[in-house]
Amino acid sequence: MSLHPHVHCLVAGGGLDKDEQWRACPTSYLLPVAVVKALYKGKLLARLWTALSAHELALPTGKTLADLHRVLRKLNDKSWNVRIQERYPQGRGVMLYLSRYVKGGAITDKRVFAVNPEQVTFGYTDHHDQKRKTMTLTTEHFIQRVLWHVPESGQHTVRHYGLYAHQGRLKRARCRAQLSQAPEQAEIEPLDWAHFMAQIGRGTTGKCSTCGRALLRCEDVPRTKPIKNSIYKVSRSRPVQQYGQLDTAPGPHQATGPPH
Repeated sequence: MSLHPHVHCLVAGGGLDKDEQWRACPTSYLLPVAVVKALYKGKLLARLWTALSAHELALPTGKTLADLHRVLRKLNDKSWNVRIQERYPQGRGVMLYLSRYVKGGAITDKRVFAVNPEQVTFGYTDHHDQKRKTMTLTTEHFIQRVLWHVPESGQHTVRHYGLYAHQGRLKRARCRAQLSQAPEQAEIEPLDWAHFMAQIGRGTTGKCSTCGRALLRCEDVPRTKPIKNSIYKVSRSRPVQQYGQLDTAPGPHQATGPPH
């Protein structure tokens, strides 16, 4: 969960030509390495040079504009490297990984092994040797790392372009037809909570794993309704327990007491 700002791009291995015919990439690589290296170095250095000249960047302490220009000229003389991998054979697997990556949060509960007021111990995979290891951080530092991965309110975390844009539905239909793929689903069937719990291996008993009481649905929170305006908003001036009671008496098949 270290700070490493980056962008994932899922790019189709082909597209429609001027005759609206599917044209696939001729090799397993989307772009040639030599071309990407030259373009990446040229574009980045040119943007830095322009930003420095326009005083859009703050100079490091003790450095002048001439010093930074000399650094950019030296970098231009060096050979830059980029990492190009072969295409993934399983598109569905990539989509599942990215969906969990974007919506699943920085860390799952099962990776947290121990918690106390001072420290948090969790598991991770060391990408240098691909081995599972544990790390212990102070509670403050752990929370800071988690918050590094929380997008700002209102920020779009997923964007679509080209064939994947909303306006590209007809083009996607042509591509699917030429690739003998099934038509795109107009609507995704909603997944209820019971089936979701079954998918993640948590069972579908509909009971609280701690007390054994039946789980009750208190309120449906629509997407357009902010959580802060729901019944779950807690005021500091009132006890939390007041917000845990149901307004109506339980029915014949409902458990009594506060919902869980």
